[in-house]
Amino acid sequence: MTICGGEDNGRAKLTEADVIKIRTEPRSDADWGRTLGVTKEAVSAARRGLTWRHVDAPPDPTLKHGGAPAKLTDDLVREIRMSAKSNAAWAREIGCSTVAVWLARIRRTWKHVE
Repeated sequence: MTICGGEDNGRAKLTEADVIKIRTEPRSDADWGRTLGVTKEAVSAARRGLTWRHVDAPPDPTLKHGGAPAKLTDDLVREIRMSAKSNAAWAREIGCSTVAVWLARIRRTWKHVE
């Protein structure tokens, strides 16, 4: 029995070109899913290389689980932790939630950053 993968699979909704775009363009999995008519989970699996492994575009290791690039960086987390600026002010500046800033500040997330 031969198992067909990628575009050779008659049930495939994505193409190799779609997968390359998913892996190289910073859009959310949900946005890609709506555009391509697939679930955000299918997009996430293709982005992370769990499916479509044969496609040459390597999965982007800088992308967070949801697909969009992380808004916080190691350097930014260090700056937040040393700053007297409020979590809300940081959140507005960065474009993320106040909870994300707060969790980074109290070391519940970004634990690897000193």
